[in-house]
Amino acid sequence: MALSDRSYSQRPPSSNGLPFAVKWMLIVNSAIFVLAFFSQVMSLTWVRHVILDSSGVLQSLKIWQLVTYAFVHLDPISWLFNGITLYFFGAMMERMWGTDRFLKFFLSCAVGGAILGILGSFLFGGGVAVGSAAGTLGLIVAFGVLFADEQVYFFFAPIKAKYLAMIVGLLAFFQAFSNPFGGIVHIGGGLTGL
Repeated sequence: MALSDRSYSQRPPSSNGLPFAVKWMLIVNSAIFVLAFFSQVMSLTWVRHVILDSSGVLQSLKIWQLVTYAFVHLDPISWLFNGITLYFFGAMMERMWGTDRFLKFFLSCAVGGAILGILGSFLFGGGVAVGSAAGTLGLIVAFGVLFADEQVYFFFAPIKAKYLAMIVGLLAFFQAFSNPFGGIVHIGGGLTGL
């Protein structure tokens, strides 16, 4: 069977509303963003227990942080960009793969990014990471591989999906120079998606 004959190598599925998992991920991300915002204002400390903290995972065995950090956004820019990515790329991938496979893929990218970040903390120092960027970068990379020549828009400019995946991967690489732990987590999500 040729690659072009396989169902996943065809054009991305058309939209018919938001699929189940993406809809609920957007709702959960938004609710946690609002709660985290008010927690920062009121100095509540529950956020420390759900963000990815390399020392928390390594020393206190808070292994749930390998997943929970992907649903916590502390600033509006990351919440917005990750939400937009989930809305467009996540919805297409969930329609194509189905809810179970989509969730497994997204969570694998988030956990893969977290694990690479924690391994990288031995070389580059630890830190904290929040947001679904590792999972959404994995989605962009997967979309870029499966639909390489599909035209998408990046800041209102048309670009092929494979080039978008490369650009976003390079941005994560350069982010690692200013924020090594967070950048490595994002790169790990993209590599897991690949």
